[in-house]
Amino acid sequence: MWLRDPSWSRLEAGIAGTFRKWRALTRGHAIEAALAATPDGRRKATLPGQTAAERRVTLRFTWFDWDRSAPRQIVLAMQREERAIDNLRLLARAIEWIRVADAWGVTSLVVKLYRQMYPPLDKTATATAPRPAIPPRDVASAYATLHLAADAPLEVAEAAYKVLVRTAHPDSGGSHADMVTLNAAIQRIRADRARR
Repeated sequence: MWLRDPSWSRLEAGIAGTFRKWRALTRGHAIEAALAATPDGRRKATLPGQTAAERRVTLRFTWFDWDRSAPRQIVLAMQREERAIDNLRLLARAIEWIRVADAWGVTSLVVKLYRQMYPPLDKTATATAPRPAIPPRDVASAYATLHLAADAPLEVAEAAYKVLVRTAHPDSGGSHADMVTLNAAIQRIRADRARR
């Protein structure tokens, strides 16, 4: 099976085949995919000890709704494994299983399962309703938004902000509301520190 083959080109061909099957299955949806890895990552795909940038593999595709009025850009990136080829293999498996869930008609069930397994950061929000953007009311709540003590140095706040942005940004699976809240928190902290 192509998922077990360590060849980069074979994995790319397998991903392309998955998208062809998915396009046929969706009867009217269109999926356009592009796979990217850094030139060094592709050249050294099977070597251990790659840097995070070298081992990062990104898969981008466009999902068109039935009426083609609302195309959505989907971005999946993987750099967890030590080699780019292993990250490519994980992306290939993920795309194949997502297509299979779509073929079996259980996509909504899978979404419900994952929403329960990985609820939003805000425990008071329901899994189905989007969270409104709530800017922090004061400096203490701004620090709490970044999961910090109110006396944390600005450098620590900046670092915490950068870490949280990685998962809160809409391109990384987060939401616009999450980003508005984080941006408001760091701006309030920066303004408070500038006044001191």
